[in-house]
Amino acid sequence: MSTPVPRLGGHVRWIDFDEFIIVFDGREGRFSAVDPIWAASWRRLFGSHPSGGGLADDNEAQAFLEDIGRAGWIDRGPPSPPATGDRLVLWPPASAPAFAHYAAVSLRLRLFGFGPTYAAVERLRAGRMREGLSPSVEAVVGRYRRGEGPFVRRAFRDCLRRSLSLHALLKRCGIASRHHIGVALHPFRSHAWVEVDARPVLEAPRATSPYRTISAIG
Repeated sequence: MSTPVPRLGGHVRWIDFDEFIIVFDGREGRFSAVDPIWAASWRRLFGSHPSGGGLADDNEAQAFLEDIGRAGWIDRGPPSPPATGDRLVLWPPASAPAFAHYAAVSLRLRLFGFGPTYAAVERLRAGRMREGLSPSVEAVVGRYRRGEGPFVRRAFRDCLRRSLSLHALLKRCGIASRHHIGVALHPFRSHAWVEVDARPVLEAPRATSPYRTISAIG
């Protein structure tokens, strides 16, 4: 007899990294590692070609699935709609200074947490500039660097707020970009950055090359 295998929630992202499984919880903005003992079971259950049939119906298998459930990684049905208050924090227009976009992201993170903020940036509609007025990537990134203003010292090592606010600004300016969250091991560390045409725009490629993307939004 086997234990039915639940589906992972849509907010869960994971990658196979060396002997570990690294899991990213998109609601909480939290990383976890599945140790090598259970990594093989994870691959068999949730990999691109799951073998099916579930786990053996024993205490260890039950404990494994219960741990996944307690972590909040199980699909519980359609996600709840955004809170009404989330809609009250408006995004600045494309013409607003960079610090306004940084402040909007910071305020959302403080009020609603990582998950709703991350989802709101993903839902943000791309702007449409009038013909002949579309700025270049270099112009927008340059304006962002100059406009970080009073936040620049605080933001220097705050890759999440900086990258999310830059990604939002690029979208508002009609520039297609990708926001990445990545991880590296030995030692474990995480980083967030923005790419346009598969190249980072706020830092040199060598700064992001050690990291493997675990979650990305456009």
